[in-house]
Parts: sequence; C-alpha cells; structure tokens
Amino acid sequence: MSGQRHHSIRSHSRTLRDRAQCAHVPVIAVVLALFAAGCRDTTSSIDPIAPAAANPVLVSATVVDLLDGQDAGTRVDVRGLNDVGQATGSRYTTSVNDWRPYRWAPGTGFQPISVFPGTAWGNDINNAGVVVGRMQVSQIVGDHAFVAVANSGVDLGVLPGVSLETAISEAFAINEAGEIVGRATTSSNPPYQHAVYWSAAHVIQDLGTLGGNTSAAVDINASGQVIGVSDVSGGGQHGFIWTSSGGMQDLATLLGYAATSVAAINDAGQIAGSYVAPNGETHAFLYAPGSGLRDLGTLGGNASAATGLDAQGDVVGSSATSTGGTHAFLWTPSDGMEDVTAVTGFTDVRKLNDDLQTLSGAVFPSGATPTSAFIIALDVAPAWPFTGFANPIHDAPAWNTITAGREVNVRFGLGGDRGLAIFAAGSPSTTDVSCTTGAALGSAVALSPSDYELRYQPGPDRYTLRWNTDRTWSGTCRQLTLALSDGSTHAALFSFR
Repeated sequence: MSGQRHHSIRSHSRTLRDRAQCAHVPVIAVVLALFAAGCRDTTSSIDPIAPAAANPVLVSATVVDLLDGQDAGTRVDVRGLNDVGQATGSRYTTSVNDWRPYRWAPGTGFQPISVFPGTAWGNDINNAGVVVGRMQVSQIVGDHAFVAVANSGVDLGVLPGVSLETAISEAFAINEAGEIVGRATTSSNPPYQHAVYWSAAHVIQDLGTLGGNTSAAVDINASGQVIGVSDVSGGGQHGFIWTSSGGMQDLATLLGYAATSVAAINDAGQIAGSYVAPNGETHAFLYAPGSGLRDLGTLGGNASAATGLDAQGDVVGSSATSTGGTHAFLWTPSDGMEDVTAVTGFTDVRKLNDDLQTLSGAVFPSGATPTSAFIIALDVAPAWPFTGFANPIHDAPAWNTITAGREVNVRFGLGGDRGLAIFAAGSPSTTDVSCTTGAALGSAVALSPSDYELRYQPGPDRYTLRWNTDRTWSGTCRQLTLALSDGSTHAALFSFR
C-alpha cells in the first residue's frame, strides 16, 4: 500500500482483507488530566512530522523466582530494586532461624548481609549495590536504620536527645550520591516519628511535618528532592515534597489536590502516587513539573494506586477492575494503563526500574508470611511510531480550545503508510470530560461514519482525521481518543466554546 499516492476513507469500517491484516488488540483506557495550555482552532502552518521511537505494548513477561535453588525451609521477601537488576529484602534461613537482609544479583544470586545481630531487612538498593533498611540492635534498644556496602554495615543511629530504649529509625530509600531518607522517633512526648534525611556523611536531619504529629519519607532523587507522607493539622495525611531550600511542602500546592500516598520520584522530578479524584474515587496519578497532575485512571473499577515509577515516566501499581477484582497495571505515557495480571498472573507489583522490571510477593513482617519473592521483567513489543498530533492540535494533557460545530483537522504520523484500517474496533471515540480535571464524565462513544474522514498523504507522510464537531457541545469538554490496531492509544483534550 506504500505505493499509493493518496487515499481516504469515510469511516472506520474494514474490509475482510483489512481485518486479516490487523490482529485484534484490546482497547486500552486512558484517563487524562489537568493543568495545561490551550491552543487556537485557527489554521496555522503544519509542524513537520519526523520519525519517532516505537511505542510500547505489553505482550509478555519473564519471571525470576528468588527461591529457585534455595534450601528447604528458606523464605524470602523482596523490597528494593535498582536499574542493573539487583534486589534486596529479607531472607529467612534455618541456619540462623531469623530474617536477615541480602543483596541479590542476576547470575550470582544471594549475597547475605550478615553483620547484624538480630532481625533485619533491606528496603532499597542503589545502582552501586548499597543497601539501606532496618535492623534490630538488641533486646533492650529500639531498631535502627542501617546502610550496608558489601558485607559491611553502618548503624545510622537516631535523632539527638531521644531515649535509646524508645528510639527507632528506619531507612526507606537511597540515591546514587548516598543520601538516605526514612523515619525516626523524635524526643516528643509521646515519641512521634518524623521523616528524616541522612546526608552522604550519615548526618541525620528531622524534616518535620505538615502540621500533624507524624511523617515518613519514602524516596529521594538525584537532586535531593524528597517525597513522603505526613499527618496534617485537623486529621488525615497528605503527600509532601521536601527540598533543602524550600523545606517541606504539601503536594496539594503542586497537584491542586491532596495526595493520599506517594510511591516514587524520579530524577526528572516526576512523582507517582494516589489522590482522591473529584468524583470521590482514589486514583493513581503522575505529576510532572510544568504539566501538573495526570490522572492515570483505572482498569475499569473505581480505584487505583501507584507503587512504582521509572525514569521514562512509566508507572506500575494496582487497580480495581470492572468485575470487582484487583489487578496489577503498567501505565505508559503513550499507551495508558495495561493489565499486568492478564499477562503475568501476578495481582500486585511494586517498584519499577528502567528496564521495566518490577517486584511481587508478600513482605515480612507485615501482611501474609512470605514464601517466595519474584522479579518480573515486563516485555513490550514495538508499535507504530506515533509522532504526536501536529500543530495546532496538542496531545493531552494540554487543552485545545475549539469553536463547537467546526471541523477539526487532527494530523499525525505513524512512520509510514499503514493503510486506512488503522483504528481498533470502537475507534475513534469521544468521551465527555470535566473541564476542570479532565476526568471522564461518561463512557466513550465511537464516532459514526458521518462524523469523520481519514486521509493519508505520502509526501509529508501524514494522516489527517477530519472530525465534524457538534454545535451543541459549546461550553463542554471532550476527549478524542484514537485507539490504533497496533494496541496503542492516543488522546487529545478539547474545550468547546
């Protein structure tokens, strides 16, 4: 079909030949969000469309069971994962009859961290293989945070002025510079726990709270930005971000909504967590500096939560489904939320590294008793290289301001002539959305054949979707979604005047 000079189609219906060429792929729901720049519906020059990288589509996974080859009676959990595939957590062995931290690496397996006298576990591991976590000091002294290089461990201690009998500290995350964050008991009465920061020299600092009694820091990026959760005055907990220059700041000032939990912050300053959406449901979100909050939606249910984030802005977590179950998900900026459970069978995952590896399994000492732990490498297949919508239309989460009743030309490229049977069943579609948050107000409705025309021009290597809007849409907002036959989904948000 690449030899055709110009062709068009009036609807998304396909011939039998077209259907044979396009494998059926489930449509991926994408819920997009707020804080965006508008654009004009006047004509302007068309942005040149250049080749782009392929979009990911989740197709399979490779699973490593950390208990494979271990002695009978061994149990293990896994909590931390770095970008080179090393992991940490806690392992129970019959030889010591207790739980001890470890460093695990592909090809070499477990390296015990055996310098601690009692129960201990690793919570995080950086790319240099440095592990941080929590250890039992003695029967009469509270547990302390530790940092371990190879089999050498350092007690990170507690905040000054705290009784050693009641003092507790725990390290949750470490960056590549050796800066560490976690929580520690304060000298207050009663002894509340606060988020804390340890410098690379292991000097501890109390990060305070958002006005409540307790807080905890859960992650730190290369710039030293810290995220966590804190009690607020009047009750409840909010997510926070802390910097050395600005101190602790409620994430509500950045998101426009209070974060109920936070999972990770990457070096670009993107944050993954959960918030209460305007409809009262708890949804996973991705915050990006300059773009604001992006609601990641659900797998058809009424709730979702983020548990991991990588450098590319991909997110893992869990979501309620339309049938009432809970499934793990992978969300990518190009393809939205995909069902990990449907591919892997695992219903919960946490952490995500830059190779799309994630973790699963129960954690000691909370929850079910761990029997094994898994590292899951998610496999994605290349899709058509969608170039983004060409000027004057902008991809979500930006808003496009359009006069209702006008024809809208939506231009994009797919890295060549893919024919005209490029849409999945039920696509293109539109969804009524909130003009404030971008959240869906109803179900997606497929465009009728009379509502659009699709054309391809080989010269500029460009598809044009000519979309007829309705005058009655004035004062409303809609999301136009293009679900393609390669499994990818692309959306634009429109505000109609």
